[in-house]
Amino acid sequence: MGWSEKRGNTWRARFKLPNGKYDSEPGFLTKAQADAYWQAQETDVRRGDWFDASAGESMTFAEWADQWLATIDVSPDTEYNYSKRIRRLNLRWGDVPLSHITTSAYLVWEKATRRELSANFASAILQLFRMIIDDAVAHRPPLLKVSPIPAVNRRRGKYVPPVKEEVPTLTPEQVEQVAENARAVWGLTGYVAMLTKAYCGLRQGELYGLRREWCYPNWPASDPGWPDNPAGRTAERKRVKAAQERYTDMPALRVQWQHQYVRPVEGGKRKPELVLPKYGSVRDLVVPPFLAKLLVELLESHDSEWVFPSMTGGPLLLTDFSTYIWKPVIKGAEERAARSDFRRPAIGPLEGLEDAVPHWLRHAMKRWLDEDGHPRVAVETRMGHRMQGVEDVYSGVTPTMERRIAESLQERWEKARK
Repeated sequence: MGWSEKRGNTWRARFKLPNGKYDSEPGFLTKAQADAYWQAQETDVRRGDWFDASAGESMTFAEWADQWLATIDVSPDTEYNYSKRIRRLNLRWGDVPLSHITTSAYLVWEKATRRELSANFASAILQLFRMIIDDAVAHRPPLLKVSPIPAVNRRRGKYVPPVKEEVPTLTPEQVEQVAENARAVWGLTGYVAMLTKAYCGLRQGELYGLRREWCYPNWPASDPGWPDNPAGRTAERKRVKAAQERYTDMPALRVQWQHQYVRPVEGGKRKPELVLPKYGSVRDLVVPPFLAKLLVELLESHDSEWVFPSMTGGPLLLTDFSTYIWKPVIKGAEERAARSDFRRPAIGPLEGLEDAVPHWLRHAMKRWLDEDGHPRVAVETRMGHRMQGVEDVYSGVTPTMERRIAESLQERWEKARK
C-alpha cells in the first residue's frame, strides 16, 4: 500500500517495493499528483513491470554482457565469435554502468566505429551491442527502462546506398568447363564435386561435409537418422520413413551436415567438426539423372567415408582448397608429375572466370531455376532458405515440383554437353 506525505510546500509519494522495503519520490505540487504516482508504481509491481532505477547503476556493461553470453543458446563457433566481439565492446563500455550509457555517447561511438572498422565488422559489433542492450530492457526485472540506442531512422542523416556485390551468372557451359578443369586437377572426384556444387547449390561447408551414408545411391535407404533431433525420436522415425517413401523413384541426397572448424568457447585451437548447415538448413535434394550416375561411379571408385575426399584421401576441409584446387581450375596450371598415381596435365585458364569464387556455382543454380520459372518455395527450399510470413506457413514442396527441377537441370546439362 502506498500513501502521500506533505513535505513543506510539496508532496512526496511513498510505495512498497517488491523486496518489502519502501521507496519515495518527492517534488509533487499536489497530493493528487503524488497519489497518482504511487498508485502507478504499485500497478507496475503487481504486473511485474516495475523498474528499479538502481539496477542499471549497480551493474556495468561488462558484468551484464558476461551474464547475457551465458544465457544464449547458439553454436560453439557463434558463441566464440560473440565473446571476441564483447571483449572489443568492453574496451569502450566495460566499466560503464548500464544506466550511464546515453544516446549521445552511443552515437559518437557508433560513428567512430564505422569509420575505424570495415563495414562488415562494424555492423557485427553494432548489432551485437544492440542485442545486448535490448535484452537488458527486456530482462525481468528490467535493468534498463528504455534502450539508449535510437531506432534506425532511414530518413535521418546522409543517405548511403547499400553496396551489393554483382555476381555473374555462370552458364551450364561454363560450369562444365570448371568441372573438366577440376577433373584434370583432382580426377573424377573433382569433376563430380563441381557439378554437385552447381546443380545442388551446396555451400562450401556442405560440400566438405557430405558423407557416404547421406548420398545417393545409399540414401535414403541407409539413413542413420539424427539421434540428437530436438523434435524427438518419433519425429525422426517419421522423417526417415517419409523420405524412403518419397524418393523411391527419384535419386536424392540429404544435406545433413557441414564440415567446419569450430573453436571452443574458452579459446584454444580450432577443431574440425560436423555441425548443422547454416541456419539449420537441413534439406533433401533431388539430383538430376546425369548427376545420379556420376555419384554412383564416384562412390564405387573409393571407400572413403566422405563423398568428396581430398587428393590424399582425407577430409576435404583439411585441404587448402583455394590454393591446391580452385586456383589451378580457374587460372590454369603447368603440367606436373604425380605425387601418387595421378598425373596432372597442363591446364589452360578459364577465360572470363579469372575472378570467380566457388560460391558462384551456388548462385548459378538459383538463377537457372528462377529463369525456368520454378515455384519460389521449391527454389528457396533447395537453396536452404526459409521464407517469411504466411507464405512459409502455407507453401510446401511437392514431389512434382522436385521432379520438374531435376528435369530442367538435366536439360541444361545435356545442352551444355552438345
